[in-house]
Amino acid sequence: MSDAGDRSSDNFDGVGIVVVTHGRFGAELVAATEHAVGSMPAVRVLEVGPTDDIEERRRAIRQAGDAVNSGRGVIYIVDVFGSTPANLTRSVVQDTKPEGQAMMLANPNLAVMYKLAEARARDMPLADLLHTVRSAGRKNMLELGEALRGGRDTSE
Repeated sequence: MSDAGDRSSDNFDGVGIVVVTHGRFGAELVAATEHAVGSMPAVRVLEVGPTDDIEERRRAIRQAGDAVNSGRGVIYIVDVFGSTPANLTRSVVQDTKPEGQAMMLANPNLAVMYKLAEARARDMPLADLLHTVRSAGRKNMLELGEALRGGRDTSE
């Protein structure tokens, strides 16, 4: 069991981020994002390992969300939908009160993380922020041949 990241949320008034993944994937995803966009406040990264105590991990996820929530809500990022990190996080999101203060996004890429880093301080409802971030991830996923032809997949 490991908590790979703990970035201060002091003086940050935006949406908090909790990244919950297998192994070091989350820490590396955040590190790659920060390499491009700079330091991201109010971010916690939690690793889930094969021998971790499930209830302890669930408590840690809940505590991480509480720690980064400035009152604007929390977006939980998980590596694979249906995985143990996702299932633990989903239960935390579903138990979060008031409803709508926590949302989960699975299968992130760097485009998602860049957009999240840029857009989360905006004054928009959490659901709108999640939609914006998800759209960025989809829009920036290209197949090489399509990219070389100058096209973009516009099907959503």
